[in-house]
Amino acid sequence: FALCEGRLFTSLERQRLIFAILESSKKHGGLELDLDSSVEDHLISTYLPLHAADCKELHSEWTRIGVWPCFVSKRDATRPNPPRRRLWPDFGLLQQPLDWVRDYFGEKVAFYFAWLEHNSLWLIILMWVVVVIEIVRLNACGGEVSRYLGNTYGNDLDGFGGCSPVGAAMRIAYCVAVAVWSSVYLETWKRRQAELAY
Repeated sequence: FALCEGRLFTSLERQRLIFAILESSKKHGGLELDLDSSVEDHLISTYLPLHAADCKELHSEWTRIGVWPCFVSKRDATRPNPPRRRLWPDFGLLQQPLDWVRDYFGEKVAFYFAWLEHNSLWLIILMWVVVVIEIVRLNACGGEVSRYLGNTYGNDLDGFGGCSPVGAAMRIAYCVAVAVWSSVYLETWKRRQAELAY
C-alpha cells in the first residue's frame, strides 16, 4: 500500500472505517448504532464527516487555472493518473483533479466530475463545428441576416431555406455533424469509463 502523506488510509477510507465501526454489530467489534433512526428520533440532527486538512490542497488544485501551453507539471507527474496534456488553456473546466476528488469525496463524485469534463470538452468541439457550418450558411445567403433567419420556421417557399443550395447543404451538414458527434461522444465516453474503472 502506498502511504498518503504518511498515513496508510486516505481521508475517505478513514471516514468509511469510522462509519462501519459505528454501525456494525458488537459481534464484529462495532457499536450497533443506527444513525438514520437516531436522526428520525431527533437524538441527533444529522451526521456528516468534517473536512480534513487535505481539503486545502484539493481546493488549491481545483481552483488553479491552466494556461497555455498546458504541460503536465512535475508535481502532477508524480500522481498515479497524471492529467492529460492539452493544446489550449483549460481554464479549470477540462482538467479536473479526479484522483484527489476520488480520495476526498469518493468514487461516485469523482466519476460525475469525469463525466462533466468529458461532456464539456465534446460540447466545445460541437460548438466550433456548428459555428463553421453556420458561417458558411450565412455567407451562402449573401450575408442577409433577415433572409437567413426569415425562412427558418417552415415558410420555405423555394426549397432552400430562402438561400442558395449551399445553404440547404449546410442544413444537411449540420444534421450529419450532430449525428457523427453524438456517436463519437458516446464511444469516447465508453472508453473513458473503462480507463477510469482501472
